[in-house]
Amino acid sequence: MYKVLKSSKAAIRFSLKHSKKHLSSNLYKESLIVLWFSFGGADKRVSYSTGYTVSYVDWDYQKQRVKTNKSRVINSHTVNNYLNRLETELMNQYSRFIDEEIPITKELIKETLDIISGKIVPVEEQETVPVDFFKFSENYLHQKKDRIEKPTFTLYKGTLTKLKKYARIRKVTVDFSSFNKTFLDDFRQFLENQENLALNTVSKHFKNLKMFVIEAKNQGLISNPPLKYFKVSTEETTKIYLTDSEIEKMLKLDLSYNKRLDIRPWFLVSFISSIILTTFTISASSPKTSSIP
Repeated sequence: MYKVLKSSKAAIRFSLKHSKKHLSSNLYKESLIVLWFSFGGADKRVSYSTGYTVSYVDWDYQKQRVKTNKSRVINSHTVNNYLNRLETELMNQYSRFIDEEIPITKELIKETLDIISGKIVPVEEQETVPVDFFKFSENYLHQKKDRIEKPTFTLYKGTLTKLKKYARIRKVTVDFSSFNKTFLDDFRQFLENQENLALNTVSKHFKNLKMFVIEAKNQGLISNPPLKYFKVSTEETTKIYLTDSEIEKMLKLDLSYNKRLDIRPWFLVSFISSIILTTFTISASSPKTSSIP
């Protein structure tokens, strides 16, 4: 098994922002997971927010990770993989700094963690990445991959795919200056009329696209984008459903530590009843047709 050799002068640990004593009396209170990096004396200690929060009952204080068994956290493996990556890559970079005799400061450690977590892009990569909206968006999405769920990542990719198809069919170039009212109105008509997407699905694509545009604005690539034109009104739907994966996750969730929380049997009964009632209502409201001999 491969492992990373750690310097005796540096150590990484993860803890919750609130004290263990405080959280033990508030079992389900969410607390921020913080990375602590020590590389010398008391004045050489850096704290860094991981961006994730967890409760006392779902945190393993010994392993310093989110519990994967008897945990209410569905994405515990995703969070732990992210924490593992922060730890491994930071120690690798720290070893490189030592080897290359680079002065190690708190600012350098925080900047390194920002790069690892994808909050900033290294200067050398910024210079080699062409200023292209699609490449920018795909690069940004790749940086976020470890911090978002796979279904969410797939939805963002789907929006970029639709936008590329729109550009190809309409024979237009999509760049950072494209996002005005005329462009967005035409993209919406394309999604509704040519892709035959429901209004709620169109709204989701626009929200995803808005996320990329806001990030481009934050990086100084777009100046004052008309964000108000990204809002698409949704419509009520009669569809009531859970995906197979959602049902499977719910059934596998271990709630043996507190059986009072386990309301799944009642939920499933209510869920199935809702489907039956909805189906009956739609059937009753549909116009009757009769054959005339």
